[in-house]
Amino acid sequence: MHSIRIPLLAATICACLVSCGGAAELPKPKPVLTKWIPLWENASSLARKEKKPILAYFCSSDGEAYTGKLEKEVLNTEMFREWAAQNVILFKVDFPREKPLSGNMKSQAERLKKRYSLIYIPTFILMDYSGNAFARGGWDQAKLRDEEPKENPKAWINWLDTSIKNKPPDELIVKQKNLTECIAYGKKHFISSVILINHDQTPRTMTAKDDITHNQTFVKFMNRNVAYCEVEWPFDSDTSLEANTFRQFATAQNLSTTAPLQLCVLDMQTNKVNFRLTAIDPLRADIIVNMIESKLPKLDYNSGWITDWHMANAIAQQQKRYIFICFTSMDAPGVNFSQKIFDEIFKTDEFKKYAIKHLVTIQVDFPTIAKQEAPLVAQNKMLAQMYNIKGFPSVFVLNPQGQKIGDAKYMKGGPEEFIKQLDAAVKNDEERRAFLAGER
Repeated sequence: MHSIRIPLLAATICACLVSCGGAAELPKPKPVLTKWIPLWENASSLARKEKKPILAYFCSSDGEAYTGKLEKEVLNTEMFREWAAQNVILFKVDFPREKPLSGNMKSQAERLKKRYSLIYIPTFILMDYSGNAFARGGWDQAKLRDEEPKENPKAWINWLDTSIKNKPPDELIVKQKNLTECIAYGKKHFISSVILINHDQTPRTMTAKDDITHNQTFVKFMNRNVAYCEVEWPFDSDTSLEANTFRQFATAQNLSTTAPLQLCVLDMQTNKVNFRLTAIDPLRADIIVNMIESKLPKLDYNSGWITDWHMANAIAQQQKRYIFICFTSMDAPGVNFSQKIFDEIFKTDEFKKYAIKHLVTIQVDFPTIAKQEAPLVAQNKMLAQMYNIKGFPSVFVLNPQGQKIGDAKYMKGGPEEFIKQLDAAVKNDEERRAFLAGER
């Protein structure tokens, strides 16, 4: 009996539903929202752990129409979520108009707004875990194109993939072997010395040391501006010359004897430590660098050819100049194009006038007869290998960050055409870096 009544009851219910206008609609499933990390420290730590870049998303959750449209059509799609899970750490900074932010979130938003010169939202910045931006985009890059199917933001993902693929490789920090050599190197190249000292081997201290010495903001500043070394505080039983030299240095410069990790700056001109830092937070590398930079003496350079590569980098960083590096062989026999490029271009008033405003000029010479000191020979050989020099003269132009923006050989036409091409490369680089920094 029961086996008959159940289908009859079901049929009665179905007939009722049909007579009432069809089946009842099921509630629509709620859209799946993409998860973004709201705190920079957490995003940075995870990015370093997983060796992924950060995609920072600056938006306004309650005051900007494009944010809602972008999240609906692009950022909350399954395609974007799957791509992001494999490739980036998602970090979101909100600038609401009505909703109040907590103290920490508000201070974070203001700090990042200033650091990245934010003017428009939504803005997306691809950066490494140190916070160094390497690509920047907005609505035009992220929007769903008219020709794209719903929930298929392929153009946006292609832009992200291309930007990550073109990210410059990380630099390794350049360090002198010990304190004595670091100070001597600084004096020789007329630059200050920065010494990082660790007093214990606890995991916490060693992790902090590893983090700061791989932070690209810190690394790039050290490599271009100072002589740098790392020193372990010697055990009492260590009576070596280097250990005793360090103890004398620590006493004379009044260094902390208890700080697990400390950093000090030795002024090349006064031979005294003019800055000490005993609380080192790798996530605040930009602040640390700014503090160090404020303590460095101003380098005296207006114009002229120099031969010191490290000094040229320090000048370029400090004075925001471009490095103009020319590889020559000034005493080569026969028709000497190294001499010709100097006589026809570099010695002219037009080039000198341009160089005074924009350039640090460095000559890397490879004489066939004249003799050079061993350190200069080693430096020039290193630079020739770095730039794969095949002939002379060879010219390379680097921006203040050390990125190559152009190269040239000897060319006829005098200084006008040469400066025209040089100035175009400089202006293109200025535009690119200004856009990346959010200044344009």
